[in-house]
Amino acid sequence: MTDFDKSIPSSRRIFRRRLSAARIAEVGFGWLAKGTMIVAAVVVVVLSGGTGLADLPSTRRQWLAVAAIILLVFAGVVAYHYTFAVPSPKQ
Repeated sequence: MTDFDKSIPSSRRIFRRRLSAARIAEVGFGWLAKGTMIVAAVVVVVLSGGTGLADLPSTRRQWLAVAAIILLVFAGVVAYHYTFAVPSPKQ
């Protein structure tokens, strides 16, 4: 039982199914999306053909730019989830 389930009195607990068709579909589509992104990344690397698109940074300044981009994307994701996350309904 989760902490949320423990916090609700036993008289008010609702049977929550752990495995359902919706959950299976959600996981399946997630795998499909991740697989599509991997295939797209491989296609980009193959089609770049050594033109420099897929090369690793070679200087400290280029690595700093890559790290800054990654941190900005991460900060954006955190800000989005913090700002627009829908709280679970209280029962």
